[in-house]
Amino acid sequence: MWQLLHEIIPTADLLCRRGLMVKKECSLCECVDEAPMHLFVKCTFARAIWLGLGLSVSVDYYTGDTFREWLQYMFKCLEYEVDARRWMTTLGAGLWTIWLARNDIIFNGKPQQPLRSVIKARKMSEIMAAIVDTRNQNGSEKIEINVKWDCPPSRWIKLNTDGSSLGNPGAAGAGCLFRDGNGMFIMAIATPIAFSTAFLAEAIAMKIGLQAAKASNLANVLVETDCRMLYEVVTNLSSPLPASAKELIKEIRDLFSEGNFQVNWNYREANYGADALATFAAHTAETMTWDTTLDQENRLQNGWMLPKFSSVWNVTPPPFLGRWLNHDIMNVCKRRMTSR
Repeated sequence: MWQLLHEIIPTADLLCRRGLMVKKECSLCECVDEAPMHLFVKCTFARAIWLGLGLSVSVDYYTGDTFREWLQYMFKCLEYEVDARRWMTTLGAGLWTIWLARNDIIFNGKPQQPLRSVIKARKMSEIMAAIVDTRNQNGSEKIEINVKWDCPPSRWIKLNTDGSSLGNPGAAGAGCLFRDGNGMFIMAIATPIAFSTAFLAEAIAMKIGLQAAKASNLANVLVETDCRMLYEVVTNLSSPLPASAKELIKEIRDLFSEGNFQVNWNYREANYGADALATFAAHTAETMTWDTTLDQENRLQNGWMLPKFSSVWNVTPPPFLGRWLNHDIMNVCKRRMTSR
């Protein structure tokens, strides 16, 4: 999996680019040139494996082009399952089994049957799951809890904020999502950040959200973050402030004092809407060419200053956000293992 994520696994497309004379077609289906995305996701043999392992629904709904993005998508999908750890293990076993089948054809000339590979992957997954201890290092027992996004009280607005950093530090993004007491969409903001740590991105997102709420005259705003460290430094005035974010945290505290704002912490499973916005912004930042002397300037947005390249949606949410808005308004629970 490490080789896949770094795009150095020796599939036919990589070997050809390096000047080696090898068969270009996929050895499992012989229909399409072999590349990681085809071999592990789109090949008919691979799709049969995912069907046999119970992962075909998550695979079928993916429409992207790169294996890295597909793997991130699968991780997010599997986090909703009752036994997320077991499904992650199954995913790894499936990938390894497909690679073994491919090599068995190339180097040993043995024809492959999807059913045998499914059985092999299941056995491998069971063995790996049996090895994993259900207790952490200090012996505390794990329990399963249900996590979901909750509507704010009547006449309140909920602001979910999140930050994302590709590399931590690296290209980053801040996401803010406003919804009313019925869970209905009000506004969303996605702000690309040239270079930041994950914590700083989280803090920037909260500052932008509070500024937007104040400028939009939104009263009674419940701010929700999944960053426990940010929650603690904002609410505990005696807690030491990280040097890199000292002034930023002071600005956030001042904003809280200027309106009827409350802050709450919740698990990341209850914050996927804001996470989607932050991730969108981070990937946007990654593809941009930044001029550090100009691109950090602010622009006027409905009477308040917003970082220059921010995207703002009013009334109608962006298409990629619809899934998470529906998830939350339907009270879909996500399972999470936590210490008792």
